[in-house]
Order: sequence, then C-alpha cells, then structure tokens
Amino acid sequence: MPLCHTPSSFTLFDDPGNGDLSCNLFSKIKPPPNITPPTADRKALAELMDRRNQLSDVLGQEKNRLGENHPSVEASIHRSLTFLQEEIEDIDQAIKGVLAKNQQMSSQDRLFQSVHGIEEVTSWTILAYLGDISQFKRNQLVAFSGVAPSGKDTGERIGKRKIRGRKAIVRRSIYMAAKCAATHNPVIRAYVERLCKRGKPYEIALGAAMRKLLIHLHSLSKKQKQSSAG
Repeated sequence: MPLCHTPSSFTLFDDPGNGDLSCNLFSKIKPPPNITPPTADRKALAELMDRRNQLSDVLGQEKNRLGENHPSVEASIHRSLTFLQEEIEDIDQAIKGVLAKNQQMSSQDRLFQSVHGIEEVTSWTILAYLGDISQFKRNQLVAFSGVAPSGKDTGERIGKRKIRGRKAIVRRSIYMAAKCAATHNPVIRAYVERLCKRGKPYEIALGAAMRKLLIHLHSLSKKQKQSSAG
C-alpha cells in the first residue's frame, strides 16, 4: 500500500515522448558548459543502455501479448521472450565489461548501488546519460536529469512534462528508484511520510523524494572524488 493516496488519473511519466530513444543526448539536451565531454567508455555505455532500453520495451510489449491466443501464437511469443531475455543478458554482460575496465565508473557504480533503492540498471542509467554527476552543481543536476519541479506543478497535482529521449529515461529510472526507496530506504521513507502527513499528494511527495535521492547521490559522488584526490 502507498504511504498516502496515489492519484490514478496521472503519473509523473504521463509524457508522450517517453519511448523515443532516437533523441541524441548531446545534441538535444545541452549539458552545462562546465561539464567534461563524454569519454569513449561513457559513449559505449550510453549506446549499450540505449539498446538495453529498446530490448526491454519490446520485451514488455511481447509479455502484454500473452493470453488466450492460438497455441502457435503463444509458442511464438514465448520463443520471442526467451530470445529477448538472452539478448538483454548479453547486453548486461557487455555493460559490466565496460565498467570493469573503467576504474572511475566502476567505483561510482558500486557507490550508487550501496544506496537503498538504487539497483544496477538505475546506476547504469545515471552513469551512461549523466556521467560524473559530481561535476554538476545541485540545481544543474536536478534540471538536467528532468526531476526539477515544473511551473505546472501545484500543491495538489503534477503538471504534464514533455521530456523525450534519454532525459525521459533518466527521469523514469530515478522515479522507479524513488518508489523503491520510499519502501526500503528508511531516510526516504520517513521523508515521504512527513510530506504526506502535511497533506502533500503521494506523487508530489515522490517527486520531492526523487530530487532528495539524486542530491544524496551527488553528495556521495563529490565526497568520493574529494577522497580520491586526497
């Protein structure tokens, strides 16, 4: 059960462009000028994550087709599911290979996954599409990742956002992480509960939790970089 009422008529990801993976992060979504351009390893990771997201989308579509179909159709869908799952596993191994040879990304990946609510796919998404988040200022990071409050948001509802391509993938991933953290992370759970007790709708509280979680990762990343430099 959610900590407080979750509106069924709107979600944080009611965006028409969520499935558009063709948008190039570095041409459509300009990073702040102080951010270092992506390395070859990060570009490789982003390409692999693009492919993983494509396969995951098709996998979800195929699962939705299961049901009362002709036996031959059901068998075909099951073969397709097996193939897609194997392809995703292969991509996962390739991602782990890219991370293993890059000490900085590997250490950041371990750091992110040490936080309750952040699983490997969320960590990989942040590393692939945001890079070294310690380079950002807090407000830059929140805006660049698509989790900043919108001018359409009010105290009672969340306005629709038109966020496409990789930026939408980042935001969706952080959203899912925040939902998990709202249950399993004591700090985030208490934070969401406090907001709900103050009368905030669950989706508003969850949006705030997304920002809190991302800012926490940012703080950990900066501390890790400072420790490595020292």
